[in-house]
Amino acid sequence: MKKRTLQASGIFLIIGALLLALAFFLQTNAFLSSAFFNAAFVMLAVVILNLLWALLGGEPVSNAIEQLTESFQNIDAKLQQSFKNVDARLEQTFQVVDAKLQESFQILKQSNETGVVGLSLSGKFSRNEWGERLRNSQQQVDLMGYTLLTWIKTTNFENEVLKLVQKGVRIRILILDEINPHFDSFINSHLAGTSIERTRSELKDARKEFENIKQKIQVAKTAISSGDFELRTAKEGLITCNICRTDSTMIVVSYMYWQKAVTSPLLLILQSQEEPNLFQAYQEEFDRLWELNA
Repeated sequence: MKKRTLQASGIFLIIGALLLALAFFLQTNAFLSSAFFNAAFVMLAVVILNLLWALLGGEPVSNAIEQLTESFQNIDAKLQQSFKNVDARLEQTFQVVDAKLQESFQILKQSNETGVVGLSLSGKFSRNEWGERLRNSQQQVDLMGYTLLTWIKTTNFENEVLKLVQKGVRIRILILDEINPHFDSFINSHLAGTSIERTRSELKDARKEFENIKQKIQVAKTAISSGDFELRTAKEGLITCNICRTDSTMIVVSYMYWQKAVTSPLLLILQSQEEPNLFQAYQEEFDRLWELNA
């Protein structure tokens, strides 16, 4: 900006000098001489004024314009940098989202392959939900666990079982036997409210209730009913999970030594007609233990 101002001042100085020379040579013509002299005076005055402004730091308006231009340039540079930062962050965000989506797709794929359609803590599965699955059974029910006493405490369990058998549902119950050498494997007496004695007592109560249900079913069972109710106790083998199979759906609660059943992981699995998945794996576990304790 200062260079351009000096160039303009030089041009005005030359023009002013020429006009002053013309005014001197045209003294015979008072009008023209006066006009050129006044024009020369204006040009020289501009030059002098620009020189004074230059000595004093520059003409205010020009300085203001120059500062404003520099400000706009700084703002533009900052905006460009901001846009670059935003682009970088957006790219990073998109990469993270893409990675999460890929992980989600992988989880969905694995879920489809394994048959797992639900995962939670068993305590979040209410008794009403357990009972609803039992009532909606059409063909087969397999229950396996340490005592399965919670099933007996389910609302109207006995009557629901009678109805299922009458409509042709096959029910198999497998609980632990007191003489099983692995009886205390998952019983941690360090957990509040848990002890071997209490578990033995619960097992006796559960077995007695299941036996009563079995007797009532045998009495009420009609010749045309294709349903059945069987109870077996596992004298051999190790029951490591609670299994509830209702037709093509299975709920599995893994037993953990330092966790109670309500805080143990729960899997909801669907049977696959195409290829074996976790449903078949847990069903085979039940069937093998069932056969072993015939």
